[in-house]
Amino acid sequence: MGFDAFFSARMDFGDKVTQKAEKSLEALWIPYKDSLGNDVRILHHLLYAHYCAPSGMGFDVGEGDTWYNNKNS
Repeated sequence: MGFDAFFSARMDFGDKVTQKAEKSLEALWIPYKDSLGNDVRILHHLLYAHYCAPSGMGFDVGEGDTWYNNKNS
C-alpha cells in the first residue's frame, strides 16, 4: 500500500541542465529496507519543463498554440 512514483519540478539549475542533456530525468529510488521493506522501488521523475507543459503543448486558451478540438473524442 502506498505510492510507486514521485514527480518533482524543483532542482538545482545546473544539475537539471546536465540531466536533461544526458536524458537522465528518471531514477529508481530504493528506500531503506527497515522503513518500507526489501522489495520496494519508487520511480522518481523530474518534470521536463518545471510546472508548465512542454513548448508547443500549451493547454490553456490564449497561450498562442494551435487549438485542437476533436468533438468525436
